[in-house]
Parts: sequence; structure tokens; C-alpha cells
Amino acid sequence: MSLSWALSASTRASVHGHGSTSSGSCSRGAGFLGITYGLVRATTLGWSSGQVIGTVVGGAVLVGAFPGWERQARTPMISLDMFKRVPFTTANAVSFLMYAGLFGTLFLMSQFSQDAQHHSPLATGVRLVPWTAAAMVSSPLAGQLVTRWGNRPFMAGGLLMQAIGLAWIAAVATAHLGYTELGTALLLAGIGIGLIFPTVATEAVVSVPEEEVGVASGTNNALRELGGVLGIAILATVFSRPGVYTSSSAFVAGFRPAVGGSRLLDRRRDRGAPRAGQKARRARPGLIY
Repeated sequence: MSLSWALSASTRASVHGHGSTSSGSCSRGAGFLGITYGLVRATTLGWSSGQVIGTVVGGAVLVGAFPGWERQARTPMISLDMFKRVPFTTANAVSFLMYAGLFGTLFLMSQFSQDAQHHSPLATGVRLVPWTAAAMVSSPLAGQLVTRWGNRPFMAGGLLMQAIGLAWIAAVATAHLGYTELGTALLLAGIGIGLIFPTVATEAVVSVPEEEVGVASGTNNALRELGGVLGIAILATVFSRPGVYTSSSAFVAGFRPAVGGSRLLDRRRDRGAPRAGQKARRARPGLIY
């Protein structure tokens, strides 16, 4: 993630004929590294650990210093004016929170199938197919239809379907949950995330000038990955408790509030996403979905 942004900075600097914002790149890269490390280690050491607190806080300080470096740079890697554009900021916020909920739930769902329901790894993978297969179908369809309807109806509708699917799973999860109900909820959630995948990325790049498309795409990708790390760390923390792996009932007791937490992320995204009634922005010709 940090390397991709650094390469973007070098490319931009070479195009404009100026030096890259190396200090800003190092600050941001080190900051995200510290945050990511702290979040990952939190599930092992606990949130009260000095190592976790120090790396997360230190990383946040370095990331917070990045805008200051960018304002002083002659050729900033990321134009902060991009975040004044509501569609760009909304798309990145939706992407961040969507992947936080998705990655966190996926991390726990495979364990739920194996540890609570005692399925083999192969059977677990097969049981999760509706989740991913549905996205493989709905994603290209959404990518084709945005030229007519715009990105925003699919973003809002996809968020709602993902939220309903996760809420359904959190409400009915038990060690003896039948696959018909679980598979239907996964199918619904999968269709929802498939609607979001192409549209949120496209919305991020069509909302900025042509010369900023590469930077906008890199920013969206970086925030997506950071959201995934944050989602896994937070949901794993909610899930973790003494003896959580000792029985199926103990696992479910941690699983349900954790997945319910990912559902809250989806509800926040749904409130923040542009509504379908708003004027839709047309996708630029030639964009690949």
C-alpha cells in the first residue's frame, strides 16, 4: 500500500518535472505501517498494551502530519482539494467502511463454519461459494448498467443488501443453523457487495479531473486495504473472550455480536451513501469494471 503511493508520487513528480514529496511519503508510509501493526497485534497483546497504543498513536500522528507536508510541497502527491469534492470523499468513506465490514466478517465466517459447525476446510469453502459467486455475477452487471443509471443507485442498494445479509446472519447464527437460511443470507450479501465493487471505485475516479485519476484510484485502493485491516482487528477484538474456542456455544456467543458490529458499519455506510434519487453522475467512457 505504501509502496504503491510512493510509486505514484515518483510518477507524478517525473511528469511535472519536480522532485517527489519524499518526506510526506515516508511519513504516511510509516504511519500506516504503525497503525496496521498495532491493530493486528491488538488481538494478541490487548488494546491496553503499551506496544499497541504506542504504534497506533504514533502512526496516527505521522498520518496526521501528512497534510501539512502536502500543503508545503511544490508538487504534492495528493491534492487535498480532492477531499473537498463530496462524491470523492463519500466514495472513499464507503469503500473504507465496506471493506472493514466485509473482511472482518469473512475472517470470522470461515471459523464459524469450522469451529462452531464442525465442517471441514473444503466444505467451508464450498458453503461460502454463494457469497463470492453472487458478487461475480452482480459486479459485471452493475459495471455495465452504470452508464445508464450512474454509480450511486448501485452503491446505495448494494450497501442495503449487504447490511440486511449480515444482520440476518447475526440474528440467526447458531451451531445448528441450516444451510438454506445461511446460504440465502450469504447470497443476498454477495449480490450487494458485487454492486458496490465497480461502482464505488468508478465514483472515486470520475469525481476528480482527468489528470488526478491515477492519484484518486491509488487513494481509494489504499483506504480499502486499511479498512480491511481495521475491520478484522475490531471484529476479532469483539469476538475474543476467554474460552471462545472451547465449545460451539462459546464461539457463537462471540460470533454474533462481532458480525452484528460489521452490520453497524454497513448501516453507517448506507446513511452516508448518496441516495438513488439524487442526480447520477455518468461514468466516463472507456473505464474498465
